[in-house]
Amino acid sequence: MQARNFSAHGSFGGSNIDYREQYVISQVYECILVRVVLKLLKYDGNYIDYGTLGYPEKNINCPSGDANIENL
Repeated sequence: MQARNFSAHGSFGGSNIDYREQYVISQVYECILVRVVLKLLKYDGNYIDYGTLGYPEKNINCPSGDANIENL
């Protein structure tokens, strides 16, 4: 919840900016947006999960963020 507030409200927390963490969070947001669009288009194949380290290819019905989950 705090990561969402951090990006949504544009507060960069003064001098404690962790750019690496912000980059990862932005990739997770991008992944969520891509998944939403694909689901709206009734896509039922694989996609590249940019929200997970290593960018694994996953089925659209597989949750994002856990590299250990097998494709459905």
